[in-house]
Amino acid sequence: IKFDHRSDLATPLAQLLAKDLRATDLALRSDCIIPVPLGRKRLRERGHNQAALLARGLARAWGLPIHYTLQRRRETRSQSLLPQHERAHNLQDAFETRSSLEGRSILLVDDVVTTGQTVAKAAEVLRADGAGPIHVVAAARTLSPLPASLKC
Repeated sequence: IKFDHRSDLATPLAQLLAKDLRATDLALRSDCIIPVPLGRKRLRERGHNQAALLARGLARAWGLPIHYTLQRRRETRSQSLLPQHERAHNLQDAFETRSSLEGRSILLVDDVVTTGQTVAKAAEVLRADGAGPIHVVAAARTLSPLPASLKC
C-alpha cells in the first residue's frame, strides 16, 4: 500500500484486521478512530495516506466515526530511513490537534508500527489535548520493544 501505490489493498487489509479479536476488543472500547496523519509532501508523493485508508475500512466495519483532528505540524524525515535512536527526536513537535477530544476514547490507526515512536508521539499530543484512553491498531508490527509509555 505505502510504497507500491497499491491503495486497492487497503480495503481487504482493513477487513482482515477488523476480524482480529484483539483489534475488535480495542474498537469496542473506543469512541472514535483517528488515523496517523502524513505530511503534505509525503501525501502528494504517495497520493494517499495508508493509515487513513485503513482507518476508513475499519470505521465502516466497526461502525465508529473517524476524526481527522490529528495533523502534522511539520514535515519529518521518513522514520524507516532513520536509526532507532533518532526516531523520537525526528517526531518532536510533529503533531497537533485541530479540535478537542476531551475525555474520548481513541483508536489510533497506523499501517506499520516499528519502534512505536510515531504512535507514541501522536498519543502524547492527543493526551495533552484531553483525550481519554488511547488504543493503537496497526496492520503490522515489528518485534522490537515498544516505548514504555505505549501499551498496544
